[in-house]
Amino acid sequence: MNFNLTNTIKNKINGFQKVEQKKTLKIKDIVLLPEFEKMLAMDESVVSAMTESMKVEGFKPGHELHVWAHDGKYILIDGHTRRHCAIKAGLKEVPCIVHHFATLEEAKKYALREQTDRRNLSDQEIARLYMQIAGEKDADGKKAKSDAEIAAELQVSPRQIAKIKEVERKASAETLEAFKDGKISLNMAYNETKKELSAQKEEVASPEKKTETVSSEKKEEPSSKPKIKEQKQKTEEKFSDRSRTLEQEGFRTGLLYIKKELALGKTIDEILCDEKLNHLNINAAEFSKDEEDILSEILKESKVFKNIKETA
Repeated sequence: MNFNLTNTIKNKINGFQKVEQKKTLKIKDIVLLPEFEKMLAMDESVVSAMTESMKVEGFKPGHELHVWAHDGKYILIDGHTRRHCAIKAGLKEVPCIVHHFATLEEAKKYALREQTDRRNLSDQEIARLYMQIAGEKDADGKKAKSDAEIAAELQVSPRQIAKIKEVERKASAETLEAFKDGKISLNMAYNETKKELSAQKEEVASPEKKTETVSSEKKEEPSSKPKIKEQKQKTEEKFSDRSRTLEQEGFRTGLLYIKKELALGKTIDEILCDEKLNHLNINAAEFSKDEEDILSEILKESKVFKNIKETA
């Protein structure tokens, strides 16, 4: 027999086996399988609107459920949201299109094609479908389909699949949750994941940089001592030229310390009890009118300032 003729006959036989039939079925007689039920999540806003529509108009023609006649059962392969709404609307029967597939895989391909052809899938729906299909194994326990095959089935680019994998595997818990909840797009989640990974690499590398810095400082230490001594001498000469005593400089340092502690929320009494201020020779301090005004503003309600004024 001619090869082409043989294929034609086989195709016709397969075509006869897959003739679609319209049939009204009782909802209780329609069987659910996880492979189809979990394919896409229901949108609550759609459920609410569709339920109200069915209460008024019934089940609209052209929106039949698709079922697979297999092993004496009618397995729902497409139309889970419509079935759910029909039950909520109080319907007992629904119109269906009956299919005759040879295998579960064939039925799943049809259901997936129906979804991708009929609606614009969101990033989250595509990601959910990818993870579901990617988790399927063949008879040898290996991944049943390549990423390229899955991308073709979902009618998306391989690049989009690669981004989904990156986010699913490497994103932080917060980023992944935001993506799955639909708060951010796939591109936003992918870019955020790249930033997170870059930050992690910098954190890993930072201890080595710190070690190098410490080692460098230790090597420079002998040569830096003369510079420190020279700088100290210049500082002392500077203070000497301005005729400032060590007590004055210590007192002004204390002023800065008090201002900082006040900014942190401490009370003046708490600050004045600090042992760090005990070494200051307040009575010996002499300062300008501007500095006295600053001190007056900071310590105007303290006993210490009153003592200073009395002593001056």
